[in-house]
Amino acid sequence: MVEQQIRPWDVLDFDVLDALGDIPREKFVGAGFQGLAYADKELPLPNGGKMLEPKVVARLAQGLKLTKQDKVLEIGTGSGYATALLAALAGEVVTADIDAAQLEGGQNGAGRHRLRQCPLRLQRRPGTGNRRCAV
Repeated sequence: MVEQQIRPWDVLDFDVLDALGDIPREKFVGAGFQGLAYADKELPLPNGGKMLEPKVVARLAQGLKLTKQDKVLEIGTGSGYATALLAALAGEVVTADIDAAQLEGGQNGAGRHRLRQCPLRLQRRPGTGNRRCAV
């Protein structure tokens, strides 16, 4: 994936490339889509949304130029894959989603990946959902 999809999009940051190699994208996709986890296409989310292509997530992450001193607020948890990538690059990530099922799904994906650097704790608030992970 990295050589054929990510690098041609001028994603050359070694920290981003290492994080992409460390985070198994197939743990964050819906049932029946594991075989397409690394495909160069958007994948459906249970709520009707879309999981961005790997190259787009990589390019966005590289553009942020994150360091361990940075704190990130992510609006829209989605599958949790981008959250995991951000957590690998930043010092702290807070993600929020109005769809509690999406938030739970993202947490489950991260749990299946066993993100040691980002233990996720779900905090519910009326009308919103958020979770905080400290690296």
